Amino acid sequence: MLKIKVMKSIKLKREIDSAYDCLPSIGHKFNASLVKKYLLDKSKILDIGCWSGQLLSALGSAKVDYYGLDVSEASGAIKLAQNRYKNAKFVIGSGIKLPFRDNFFDIVTIFDVVEHLPVNTEKRCFMEIKRVIKNNGILLLSTPADNIISIISDPAYFISGHRHYSRQNLDNFLKSSGFEVVNSYQIGGFHYIFYYLLQMFFKHLIRRPLPNAKLIKILEKKAKKSLSVNYRGLLAHYIIARSV
Repeated sequence: MLKIKVMKSIKLKREIDSAYDCLPSIGHKFNASLVKKYLLDKSKILDIGCWSGQLLSALGSAKVDYYGLDVSEASGAIKLAQNRYKNAKFVIGSGIKLPFRDNFFDIVTIFDVVEHLPVNTEKRCFMEIKRVIKNNGILLLSTPADNIISIISDPAYFISGHRHYSRQNLDNFLKSSGFEVVNSYQIGGFHYIFYYLLQMFFKHLIRRPLPNAKLIKILEKKAKKSLSVNYRGLLAHYIIARSV
């Protein structure tokens, strides 16, 4: 992994805004487009790091038996999701000790979560996913890529020690946990990077959704184009793996 000096790790408090915090971003919509390729009718899906259910919202009318899980620090978001989505199940729990029985899920997603796990618990998390997923079940994951552009585009890397991973690291975790890679992508071009940083600025500092301005809409349109499996990006690894 690239080595760049970071500040001492600190925890940032994330405020919940019921007016817009359930709205799926273009990133959530991209994630949902990948999940839909593997859905069967009433697939049991576990969304690790579900926050307030944006992935479920982005799945739209897809018929799924949805379970969302997030840590206790996200309890406000979980409560918001429980009130909003009555037919889904939302629970507080940890990715390194999943509160579900063996061989329960058809699909598990872990989008932008691995980098938030306690240090050196990644393998433990993937072993837990292997335990709760059915044989031939599908795991979809994303995490920041380990390259200089991705790192300098990530303020959390410098503020709170946000981790970035190489493909080799991720492949090793998956293979040693009983998964084989089905597909992989590296997504997020420069337009998406600029859009993402703007979105984070408004979400965490201004605490408002992005303005509905013409220039932002143009940037958003260009950002969506770089969120494609056919576009070689820089920001994040996306891997689809099968339990074997």
